[in-house]
Amino acid sequence: MRSTLLITVLAFPWWAMGQAPVPAQPPVPPVPPSRMVIPSGSYLGVGIQELTPERAKALKLREESGVEITRVAADSPAEKAGLKSGDVVLQINGIKVDGLEESSRLVRETPAGHEVKLEIFRNGATQTIMARVAERPPVPALPASLAPVAGALANAVNGVLANGDVKLSLKLPDTANVSIFRQIDSKWDVMADVQYTGWSTVQNLTIVRSTGAVLSTTPENFRDTWRASIGANYHYSDQWMFRGGLAFDQSPVRDAQRTPRLPDNDRTWISFGAQYKFSPQLLLDAGYTHIFVKDPSMNQNAGSTPTSGLISGTYKNNVNIVAAQVTYTFN
Repeated sequence: MRSTLLITVLAFPWWAMGQAPVPAQPPVPPVPPSRMVIPSGSYLGVGIQELTPERAKALKLREESGVEITRVAADSPAEKAGLKSGDVVLQINGIKVDGLEESSRLVRETPAGHEVKLEIFRNGATQTIMARVAERPPVPALPASLAPVAGALANAVNGVLANGDVKLSLKLPDTANVSIFRQIDSKWDVMADVQYTGWSTVQNLTIVRSTGAVLSTTPENFRDTWRASIGANYHYSDQWMFRGGLAFDQSPVRDAQRTPRLPDNDRTWISFGAQYKFSPQLLLDAGYTHIFVKDPSMNQNAGSTPTSGLISGTYKNNVNIVAAQVTYTFN
């Protein structure tokens, strides 16, 4: 009785992609330059922004670190401590501030009523200020006149973003495969393979809520595909065997329906590798594959360029795969 143990010790692909198309419309709104520090819990009552290299240079800071105070709320802990707009907070309780999230966390984690030690930069010099953080006051209630409007907005948002179960049904494609292997002589083996995949069963990806309402529908309109390959083994000696092969792999994605979600196209594979036999029981295999992907292009606007913008361009794709495996056969 013989048993075989197969161990794959290395197998990984990596992608090289570039020149991806960028939507031409609509324009991306600018990021607000500042925001309040603490979303909940303890707070100081200041607005802050990240320091850019240009801003750090203008302030004559030795290094680009800290956050700049852009506004101080009236009657806030920050105003009572003497913080001013334009101050740069460098450290909080002796910990270097590296950005908005760090400063927010350090203040938020200080219990309300406790002091924080702030090292700030002001007028070309550093100084220390002690500030007593407070619990953020509750959000005031809306005026009665605005309550109906707020309720309508909340209902509209909840209708779109409601929690609940969703379902997506997908019929996987049928496949048919024919392959052949022939030993020519003691040195050469040849093989070939043809595979058909019925990808046309995938026409739409429809996500349905438990209520039966359709959440979203993504048209795919896949086509049926073929894959064909040929290869050969060369038995150089009792220990060494070399192999190589070519394959053509058709993509199910049609040109008219190609989107950034799946910028796929037809692929050509080229592979080569070797096997070394340490003993009748122990084998080492290694191989390399490069996949040439035909440059996929797209020109999509989801039905309306003014409404959805236009994505037009070409992708550059290729794949490299390196693999190795160890096979040990137990007698």
